[in-house]
Amino acid sequence: MKQPKTKSVQKPLQTERAKQQEIPVSGGFLSNLKWPDRYWLMIIFLSIVGMIIRCINLDYLTLWVDEHVFVLPAREGTPFQVYDPSGYVLPILQYIFFEIFGCTPFVARFVSVLFGVGCIPMVYLVGKKYFSKNVGLFAAVLVTFSLYLVFWSRIARNYAIFAFAFLVLMYYLGDCLGVQKRFVEGKNKILNYFKINLKQIAIFFVVMLFAVQSHSLAIMAGFAIAFYHFVMFFVNLSKKQSVVKKILSVNAVITYGFLLYFLLLFMPWFQGIANQILATEVLGGVIAKVFPTPERILFLWKEDPFSVFKIYLDVFKTDLPWLWWLGFGGLFLGMYRYRKAGLYLFALFAVPLLLMSFIFREPVLPRYVIFLSPLLMLGIAMVFDELIIQIRQRLPNNKRLPKIAIVTCLIALFVLSPYQQSWTMVKTKKHGQVMPPELSRWYFADWQSVLKSAKREILPDDILLATITSYPVFYINTDVANTLLFRQMRYNAKIYAYEPQDVDTVTPNAHSLQALQKLFNENDRVWLFADYYFRNVMTDPLCRDFIIRNTTFRYDLSNQFVKVFLYDKNQPRLHQNYILDLLSPDSPATQEYTINIPNLSNQQLRILVDAEGMMYDNELCIEINGTVTGFQINNTEGLQMGQRQTLIANVTPASSGLQQGENKFRLFYNQGNMPRNAKIAVYNFQIGF
Repeated sequence: MKQPKTKSVQKPLQTERAKQQEIPVSGGFLSNLKWPDRYWLMIIFLSIVGMIIRCINLDYLTLWVDEHVFVLPAREGTPFQVYDPSGYVLPILQYIFFEIFGCTPFVARFVSVLFGVGCIPMVYLVGKKYFSKNVGLFAAVLVTFSLYLVFWSRIARNYAIFAFAFLVLMYYLGDCLGVQKRFVEGKNKILNYFKINLKQIAIFFVVMLFAVQSHSLAIMAGFAIAFYHFVMFFVNLSKKQSVVKKILSVNAVITYGFLLYFLLLFMPWFQGIANQILATEVLGGVIAKVFPTPERILFLWKEDPFSVFKIYLDVFKTDLPWLWWLGFGGLFLGMYRYRKAGLYLFALFAVPLLLMSFIFREPVLPRYVIFLSPLLMLGIAMVFDELIIQIRQRLPNNKRLPKIAIVTCLIALFVLSPYQQSWTMVKTKKHGQVMPPELSRWYFADWQSVLKSAKREILPDDILLATITSYPVFYINTDVANTLLFRQMRYNAKIYAYEPQDVDTVTPNAHSLQALQKLFNENDRVWLFADYYFRNVMTDPLCRDFIIRNTTFRYDLSNQFVKVFLYDKNQPRLHQNYILDLLSPDSPATQEYTINIPNLSNQQLRILVDAEGMMYDNELCIEINGTVTGFQINNTEGLQMGQRQTLIANVTPASSGLQQGENKFRLFYNQGNMPRNAKIAVYNFQIGF
């Protein structure tokens, strides 16, 4: 008599060696809690700490220009009009929060804080689901104190939400791939053959939509899925199955598509055909992202094939200098220890990193790998968890030692994490470069204090020019029609070059010298708020010179980051300006001035400097032809220190390094031992006998 067939029971994902040990708790009611409760208590504690760190001085830094891309449409109630068509989730949530709590920089950034903190329990859930509770907990410690993740969680941009969305995607995507459990068959034989579960697919598409609408880089998950199936296809070739099943399996079909994509990627004619078929701005942009220009890829490879990879690698090395290499080792360890789950993590980390480093190389910025950082931390956590597994395997009868090892690993991860740097960053009130350039290239100019001071003097009919118009629109709440962009050049990303702004002879603008002059002639009062764009390629030198010579520099309203100019037709200017440099401890040198001295004798020369804000003698020093001299520039007019005055230094060619012909000069702010938040404005620089 035949024995009835019994269904084979699948072995659990976690091996006996990977079973968890309890975190030791000394007495009290905590000793009666079950194992998962203790882990969740730790996650709740880490989340509270993460929230506190991320909220300290949250609104101190001025909103950066990229933050306005989301904040302004959300404030105006038009969150679907954001510049980035793949980032609707964040402005929608910001709009809801603005309606409830009001539009402030704190509220704008607090939405990102919530998602940054949400990454802590989410990385625990991912680690627990695919690997072990220890892996999830250890990774959560690193996410809590990561300088990289803390900083971007405090910015009103779609980076913290993207890191969170990618973890959510990773949590559900594994079910569709059968990473953790066998496929559950349904009634449809065709779907069963290709191992398609409609419920899982529906969840996946919802989560994928959330991820893509958080950031367009979520499409990298598609390439990771293809790579996972590619590897599994070759693994299954060794199994005893029919040839038809092997070549028509879901792994095989996706592998064929994967290979076809890379074949078409280097076919220049394909992108042209695709753009003609999908001749719309949105769809054409998608094609450009998924199929970058082969010629551009090859050009960048010739310049420096590893430059982008080094930028992204430096993110991990700077954020976790003692641990990053363990993360890469943990990714390979995961494939050995957890097989399919390890391959799944490796694919989601390595494939996007390599594609972004060598194929999708533009644009490249440190913040673009934020969604990979928690995955690397899972790799680090697996290395520490392996220590627990080895202790339990080699000393199976010692139940206390694994508990001690877990606590030791938690302490070690905290000590090796950048908790000190994160704490210093959030509590320090400072504008400028607030982060290591390897983690963020954003330079925060202090616009808000300048604009709040100037707001009291701005009249309803005043015209406002700004090198970045979103700042006065947000902080002054001025009429957009009265706020014009002061830039004469723009960067064209399609041709990778700067080009002049479009000429507009009808609408008031400052795109050219003629338009700027017309604007001044037709209006009684014109303000200009200018940051570093005033001195770079975006500003026409003729327009810059026109502003300096025809406006009053508002020394009292300016700071080291933002210069304020006012043209008032009814208020005559008291001084004529010829140059303008604003010196401070953070920006201590003027630009270089070239003066030609045709006939040079050994007689004494006089250097005259028209300056404002100098409080002490010898607070300015002179560099002549690359050599800093010791000549004093002192107050000679008997004016009260700090007022605008002419400063004189007497020099001789023999002792100064002057030469006949062209000479180069710079002025330096010499703070010495006088601690003060100084700013010295230089309006003119002359030399004569």
